[in-house]
Amino acid sequence: MQSSFSKRLLASLALVSFASADYYIDDQNLTSLLYSENQAGAKWRPFQEGGETLYIRFTNGTMMTVDASHCFNYTYTYAACTISNDCQVQIPFTGSGITIYVLQAGSQGTNASLTIDGGAPKYNVLPPPPGPHFYTPNVTLFSVQGITTGNHTATMTVQNWDNIFSGMMFDYAVINQTIVATTTSSVASSTAASTASRATLTSTATPSPSKLTTNVGTMVGVALGALAGLIALLFVFFCLCRRRREPQRLSIDLDSDIRIESFSADSLYYQWPERRSDVTEHPTTESLMTGTVSTHAPFHSESSDLSVTSSKQAGSYKTPSGPSEISHPRIQETHPTLTDDQADFVNNLYTINVPAPAMARVIERMIAGERQPSVDRFDSESLPPPSYYYAQ
Repeated sequence: MQSSFSKRLLASLALVSFASADYYIDDQNLTSLLYSENQAGAKWRPFQEGGETLYIRFTNGTMMTVDASHCFNYTYTYAACTISNDCQVQIPFTGSGITIYVLQAGSQGTNASLTIDGGAPKYNVLPPPPGPHFYTPNVTLFSVQGITTGNHTATMTVQNWDNIFSGMMFDYAVINQTIVATTTSSVASSTAASTASRATLTSTATPSPSKLTTNVGTMVGVALGALAGLIALLFVFFCLCRRRREPQRLSIDLDSDIRIESFSADSLYYQWPERRSDVTEHPTTESLMTGTVSTHAPFHSESSDLSVTSSKQAGSYKTPSGPSEISHPRIQETHPTLTDDQADFVNNLYTINVPAPAMARVIERMIAGERQPSVDRFDSESLPPPSYYYAQ
């Protein structure tokens, strides 16, 4: 039952999506319309702007010219008929509704009936148009909407008005092509007031409550599946974000072989320009050691026996004139391991983006006991590092 309802619902939606616009049928479209009457009675006569003109005589003897310029396509078809003349017009159409418009002119009203596909007739009477012009175009005589969409035939028959003939002036018909699945027809009658707008009535079929039953279990399953997928996506996103935030740590394998290419220690740690300006401040290296240099005061490191004694008074410093003035201390051999301070120093070098070859050489020197940047252990007979000369 549910499958049948779903199919009907999809079919209805497809039909609605292909709904067409309204279309017009002019009174002189003889390929669509069929006029008929008794041969011995009044006849249907076509009129148009620039062609034959209709004149209407009032009871006071005055004549009125019926103007076709305000009609649809500038034409109308006239019949002054009674019920005995059997004046009819058949209007075949395809859609779900039809609206018939007439022109009112003169002192006569209009009375007519309408049937759809030979069904029960609908009647409507229009009074004469108001003075002083006695002329009203685009008047709605019948409007039948909400019939099942398909091919239909509307038959309009002229009736007596006030026991005399009716002044029928058929102008045009508008066909409504709104898709309607069930028949809920309605008939709207116009008043004598003129109107140029058209009202389109749309009826919709409302399914019974039994047809609205849905599979609750399926809906719940789909909802739970969607929720689980959303939770999984959030979990993956959280893991990726957490992984990106984890700090990178330096790992050093002390057991691996480190290949050191030949290099000059003097060119690595000391570069001597031909002439260098005087240094006014004592150079410090925060990552290696901190200390002060004063007159005749030795410089002591917290983690070594290295001491430096200045022979000049405090003031500006001057760099040595060349590598010949540098004496390198004799380095005491140690066990090839790194202390905690040395490991921290290497980690600091990695943090400030020191090139990998330079770091490898520093580690090799730490292990070999040649040179230690953070914790230097020299024996008592080691020579002091290069002296600093005060600027003269």
